[in-house]
Amino acid sequence: MTITKFSDVGLHVGQADAPVKVTSFVNFRCPFCASWHFKANNVLDKYVKAGQVEEIIKFYDKPKETLEIGNHAHHFIDYNDPESEKIVNLLFSSQDEWGNLSKEELTTYFEENFGLKELENHQEATNLIIAEANGNNVKTVPTIFIGDKVFDSQVSPEELVETIEALLAEK
Repeated sequence: MTITKFSDVGLHVGQADAPVKVTSFVNFRCPFCASWHFKANNVLDKYVKAGQVEEIIKFYDKPKETLEIGNHAHHFIDYNDPESEKIVNLLFSSQDEWGNLSKEELTTYFEENFGLKELENHQEATNLIIAEANGNNVKTVPTIFIGDKVFDSQVSPEELVETIEALLAEK
């Protein structure tokens, strides 16, 4: 798979000048994405804190019926708000509570439980992420890019560490 260059659109965790970038395409309604998110947090946290890794989370509005409510949920995440990282953790961990709501119910649930409002002008970022996913042949979520390697949710913590350490050794 040829990896095209990614835009800056997405939620950035860590320092922009970190030598290793971990870019993941996820959907809030996907249980495998939630699993990946918490696995990644456990592994990446020390690298992010050390300034060695920047994680870029791209919320992918994937055209799949079971993920539609996740697509709607993406439109509540402000990529420029430092608090969004905490919100992402909350939304992934509460997936079972909101995952079967209608769009209207989800909007009310997010407002009442998390103080979130649906963002205006979010469609341009959404369209760019969809184009990047299509351009990089992303077929499933999560799809994770680290250097020239591509992983899915089955990546082990050991593989993550090994890949990151190898890239750091090259820098």
